[in-house]
Amino acid sequence: MEEIIKGVYRIQPDEASANRYVGLLAVRKAGNLLFPTKSSAAWIKQNSGEIEALGNISKMLICDMHYKDRSFDDLTKSFGAFTYCSEIEGPDVAKSVKAMRTFPFKRHKLEPDFEVIPAPGHRPGACCFLLTLKDSKVLFSGDVVFTDGKTGQAFPKSGWMKQMLATLDMLAGLDFDLLVCNGRASDPSCSVKLSTAAKRKAFFKAIAEKLV
Repeated sequence: MEEIIKGVYRIQPDEASANRYVGLLAVRKAGNLLFPTKSSAAWIKQNSGEIEALGNISKMLICDMHYKDRSFDDLTKSFGAFTYCSEIEGPDVAKSVKAMRTFPFKRHKLEPDFEVIPAPGHRPGACCFLLTLKDSKVLFSGDVVFTDGKTGQAFPKSGWMKQMLATLDMLAGLDFDLLVCNGRASDPSCSVKLSTAAKRKAFFKAIAEKLV
């Protein structure tokens, strides 16, 4: 694992390639948050002791059904934490993951320091997650937005361009310091600092301009 900033870790899968994706771990007093992917689940299972050494897992969260995997139920047995996704993505996720819970597809605080941000476009029920840490605010964008540490990309679902553009505009208006994605394992980075409103606006505007 690689610590991106204090309390946030990037979890590489066994093989780094363009079609494999990283997992993420957020360490906090209220219980650690795990953002697994199909690609990273095997490594997490094999190295659960390293994860547990950083504290208990309270929730496992996925942005949408694209990252679901049957092995998440094995992680639940290891950590005692359920997989969470939006109520819209729930039926598809439930086809593979039994130990799961859903939350309403609306902006709300799942916990006092942890907010669900609906972000449709890549998937109808996709969500980002905004976590307030001691020294920073981190936006976990899942696969709604990818970054290699410099530029960003988005991949709207066919027929969902309007929703994707609206989501990008909405994300540009959020207050956060760092964007972290469940990006490609082959990318040099999965995070980008966007600590000012001007940087956030420019970053998401550039992504939108690639789409239109």
